[in-house]
Amino acid sequence: MQTEKSNENRDKVIELFNKGFSYSEVSKQTAITRSTVAGIIKRARDHGTVRVRPGAYMTNDYSV
Repeated sequence: MQTEKSNENRDKVIELFNKGFSYSEVSKQTAITRSTVAGIIKRARDHGTVRVRPGAYMTNDYSV
């Protein structure tokens, strides 16, 4: 069961990502590991909460 804090973290990660921040930038802004950020975004994509941006896997930090 997710806690309120983890829901807030997820929402913040998705918000920053949707604003165009890379995984690394989101990680720095939220103090959440990059791999956790990637997992949150993957689950959000699977549920249709975020879209894959053009050129998504073309950068060194795999920002999407």
